[in-house]
Amino acid sequence: MPRPRTSADEAREFGGWTGHKLDILTLYLKMYRRVAGGGTYIDGFAGTGEIRIDGVKREGSAAIALDSTAFKVYRFYERPRQARRLGRWVETEFPSERRPRIEIVPGDCNETLLRTLGEELIPKSRPCFAFLDPNSTELNWSTVAALATYKADVCDPPDKCKVELWILLNTYQVLMRLMGKKPHETVLNRWLGGEAGWRDLWEAHKGAGLFAARYAERLKSEFGYGEALPLTVRNPKNGAPQYHMIHASDHPAAFSFMRWAKSKAHPEDSAPAMLPGFEGL
Repeated sequence: MPRPRTSADEAREFGGWTGHKLDILTLYLKMYRRVAGGGTYIDGFAGTGEIRIDGVKREGSAAIALDSTAFKVYRFYERPRQARRLGRWVETEFPSERRPRIEIVPGDCNETLLRTLGEELIPKSRPCFAFLDPNSTELNWSTVAALATYKADVCDPPDKCKVELWILLNTYQVLMRLMGKKPHETVLNRWLGGEAGWRDLWEAHKGAGLFAARYAERLKSEFGYGEALPLTVRNPKNGAPQYHMIHASDHPAAFSFMRWAKSKAHPEDSAPAMLPGFEGL
């Protein structure tokens, strides 16, 4: 008879560049804990707790956040089937006394997270870090906007900063495929926040890095973040860029911490990303 499936059997397979990103997240949360711990962690596409990279099992983002002990409350958002698997993993891996601090919300993140914000379930007087890591174009710009403006009525940096964002923008693997001779306008508008996020760059035949720079710049200009910067995540085997991570924060130390985490995790890839108008990470 086949043995029962376990959480290890269900771990999803990813490329090495996912390990690159998770290494940075692990180190960044260690620094985050020192200066802004005790608030809320949001994982918009949380997965199931474990993943596989080149056949090797390792912790996913949910496990990294929980292991960091940097937050008082952890809120994980996933599709129902994945959410059930994540719930089973939490029950197996974490003691019962920690579970009341862990909320797993099933459903479409764009809907369930907006409901969370609408009901003001996240304390506005405490720090909040949102890790938004979709596979492709699942994250709507309207969801990002809701997070970015959630604490607008109490924001007074650095004591009451906006929700800190770390967002995967799938530029090289997905965005460029959507930018053909006839662009996928509906998807691009939902994902990038209307034509202001892409139309003129597409008409000028610009590359992926400038779309990431535009996304970051709009977080500053439209929502008032102190800084927002794109970080390039590469394939560790050949150095090829895979996607960008957009980091937006009001905290004055956030970007030095992120630079430190990136250089510490992958020193061979610590050269600045040369994007016009930006000091790269």
